Amino acid sequence: MRDDMDRLMVLRPRWGSDDPWRGRRRRLRNAHRWEEAPRGESIRVGKQKSLSENFAPLVRFLRSRLGRPWDEVYGELRSVIRPDSAVKEHVYVHLRQYVTTNVFERDGVLYDGDRGGQPLSVRWCDKFYVCPRSGKLKEARNTRQRTRPGKNRSIRIASPTLQFHKQHELWFEIGLEKVPRSPEERRAAFDYWVRTQLSNVSAATRSSLYGSANHYAARKRQVSRREIRKLLKLPAAKWAGVDSTGNRP
Repeated sequence: MRDDMDRLMVLRPRWGSDDPWRGRRRRLRNAHRWEEAPRGESIRVGKQKSLSENFAPLVRFLRSRLGRPWDEVYGELRSVIRPDSAVKEHVYVHLRQYVTTNVFERDGVLYDGDRGGQPLSVRWCDKFYVCPRSGKLKEARNTRQRTRPGKNRSIRIASPTLQFHKQHELWFEIGLEKVPRSPEERRAAFDYWVRTQLSNVSAATRSSLYGSANHYAARKRQVSRREIRKLLKLPAAKWAGVDSTGNRP
């Protein structure tokens, strides 16, 4: 790892800083070309400056350390880039955006615990993650959820307010109700599938769980073996679905 990684990423000229129209009045006046110098100059003249942070070195470094324990990779970063300045601390800000460390697994699918239990995506801020089993650094390119609409067999739909969810080889009956409108009722409501107050469950999480952000699990009951045969004949959910994302394993 290069010793000047922080300078390589952050300290470089900003795009637009070499605009020939910027500072034209000052340069002409300093050259005593008074007639050619404009009487005034807008701060928006010419093209504007923009951020020019270079993340390619950081991505190359992380990709070269795939398969290694995250503690070792992070320790190597800390030994070279110590957050003793604003520039170096800025590197760790972007490192947290690139590497997801709080990851948990449900039925073979990986989810981000810091983002309301959403599945890991291939967005730029989710390029890498720490495996919850081995603690090694991995790339999220192969963690895209490949469940097709109508093929999520871990959730069965009996009615708009009755669903069956599978978790750890067990089936549960989930009774749905609409999210209360008043803030007092929402604070008092409890989601029995996520096992937390309704106010702690985001709309995106409810949409992933129940296929609707306007419903929550007001009831929960474990299904017997005799009932499982009947519920398996019900249609599967058409959304990706997650299993109790509000609670980490």
